[in-house]
Amino acid sequence: MKTYLITGGAGFIGSHLADALLAAGHRAVALDDLSTGRLRNVGHLDGQPRFECIVDTLFNRARLGELVARADAIFHLAAAVGVRLIVESPVRTIETNVRGTDLASFVAAARKAVAEQVKLPPGYWIDWGGQYENLKRASQRLMILVPVSLLLILVLLYNTFSSMRLALLIFTNVMLGASGGIFALALRGLTFSITAGVGFITLFGVSVLNGVVLVSEINRLALTGMPLDEAIAEASREKLRPILMASMVALFGFIPMAISHAAGAEVQRPLATVVIGGLITSTPFTLYVLPILYRWITSDNAGAPEAAAAK
Repeated sequence: MKTYLITGGAGFIGSHLADALLAAGHRAVALDDLSTGRLRNVGHLDGQPRFECIVDTLFNRARLGELVARADAIFHLAAAVGVRLIVESPVRTIETNVRGTDLASFVAAARKAVAEQVKLPPGYWIDWGGQYENLKRASQRLMILVPVSLLLILVLLYNTFSSMRLALLIFTNVMLGASGGIFALALRGLTFSITAGVGFITLFGVSVLNGVVLVSEINRLALTGMPLDEAIAEASREKLRPILMASMVALFGFIPMAISHAAGAEVQRPLATVVIGGLITSTPFTLYVLPILYRWITSDNAGAPEAAAAK
């Protein structure tokens, strides 16, 4: 005879699960933190020698710990998180489906709760694996990929304009876009995740594209002999529509992902939030601030040879 714990077991589904376990010759214990009014679902099991119902498990931690230690399996019927404890081997595995929050935040809260409330006997330990383990590995790779992508962007910009000052000028647009993405995540209460990291890389690409389009046009007009101030003003007017189109397509394209509440939306929202927030800050910078900075860094005429060398 095996002992099974059923959390949320005083409900309708829990009572039927208890019926099936008792009919198979096992022992069933129903655990429920909700209203005692649900006890009517398991009322027909009162008096059964192999059935027990514990309500307010929050205040029965000692009894609950004893039951968990002796249980062969736990069936968690809560709506937000489903848990199954398997004891077919000396290793006990808790499998959890996380809903309504991101995986990293859930594991952080679970670690804290376990550290405060669970005392393991000597020789026992807890490992957090599954998708969380994959998340840790992906986060470590992302910590390498993001700096490498920024470095490659800077190298390519220098190769394009043959000028470190112009490369750094466009690179400031990337940094401002990143700050907008971070602010958007904080504003929506979202945490940094793998998809958010992918969103930052996407944002870097759009921000660099807009900056390159504008600076290349200024350089082209300067090569024709047009005075620098006129070249900056003319390039800003000519490239206003292309820059807005590139930014708006990405921004509006990600809005459905940012506001979605369908299954899997918690994965999509950080990516879309980063791109939208970053474009909101980087696009005005490209259109209004970048031309001013271009004029400032070339005001000593040292930028004229760089503009002439740019392709």
